[in-house]
Amino acid sequence: MSPDDAAIEREFNLIRTPGLDIGPNFNVAPTQSVPVVRSVNCVRQLSLMRWGLVPFFAKGIPGAYSTINARIETIETAASYRGPWKRGQRCIIPAAGFYEWHLNDDGKKQPFYIRSVGQEVHGYAGLLRIPVHLDR
Repeated sequence: MSPDDAAIEREFNLIRTPGLDIGPNFNVAPTQSVPVVRSVNCVRQLSLMRWGLVPFFAKGIPGAYSTINARIETIETAASYRGPWKRGQRCIIPAAGFYEWHLNDDGKKQPFYIRSVGQEVHGYAGLLRIPVHLDR
């Protein structure tokens, strides 16, 4: 679940981002635009970004394979993640909680909402793909 922009700004001590109005989202899914906290010119900024890293070798076109979750075991070696990891292209993905699915004995799936007790917003670590612009 994605919190609203005011809750994110309070939690991460951000200055209001002009023109950005993020409401809470109770069903965030890969490929959607999600709020992220990132550093722009050494200032923390709230931005909307696509969930799912598009690796450099995809030339800006999202691939058919999943790049929504990097694993610590392969983050330094996987072609999709090693560049952004080495260059420090990191962000925080604010969340109020997430759903974990449980398979019941009858074969049906049931969602369970997981959140931090006593904390309205928390953050997950994320990687950014920042396009390289060359001056010619």
